[in-house]
Amino acid sequence: MACLITLKQEIKTLESIFPKNHERFQIVSASVDELTCRFIGKNGKKFEIHANITETYPSAPPVWFAESEETSVTSAVHALSNTSGRDNHVGS
Repeated sequence: MACLITLKQEIKTLESIFPKNHERFQIVSASVDELTCRFIGKNGKKFEIHANITETYPSAPPVWFAESEETSVTSAVHALSNTSGRDNHVGS
């Protein structure tokens, strides 16, 4: 239960820092199961990044994936997927 409360607080924090009208990074939608983000490149190109939050969260990191095969995006998703401990939290 405490993990769920913490997760909800982390999501609210992310949504307040990165609203849907943020110029570079946006939280498009968020629930305790999934997070959908949008990164906007300097050229205006948009990249969707998703996180599935599993039942083992925060012991295990969210499962991150992207719709893009662009190297910078896949590198970021790889880094997000290879965390441990406190770095597993979505609001860290």
